[in-house]
Amino acid sequence: MTSIELWAIGIVAVVIAGIVGFLIGRRQPVGSPEQLKQLTEAHERQLSQTQAELDAYREEVHSYHEKTANLFVSMAAPYKEMFDHLTEGYDKLGNFTERKVLPDRAGALLDGPDANKHIPPVLTEDLKLNPDYTKVNPTAAQKDY
Repeated sequence: MTSIELWAIGIVAVVIAGIVGFLIGRRQPVGSPEQLKQLTEAHERQLSQTQAELDAYREEVHSYHEKTANLFVSMAAPYKEMFDHLTEGYDKLGNFTERKVLPDRAGALLDGPDANKHIPPVLTEDLKLNPDYTKVNPTAAQKDY
């Protein structure tokens, strides 16, 4: 065989492979309804799986925050009870008229030193004179923690 015959056989083989590839490619077009249906179903399965994972995560986060809130509430009650006990003993047993160490309410310990700046002095004095004032006007003072 000569080199011209080899080139001719190679060219014919490439042409035949091209025609066969073209015919196979035309049998199933790229955007056929069957392919689109399969792709849509696959995407919907993936979407529903992702949505289920997101819902499970949200439920886990909700449960975590609910448990945290419950633990905080169960922890805060004994601290408030202890503060009330200490305040009662401080007022009853101590003679500390010049300098008061404990604040009037337990939540004031968490408020910090600048907590009463936003309450007008008149309201602060009204609260000291009339502890039930907050029941009539709940916005007058901060909530007791």
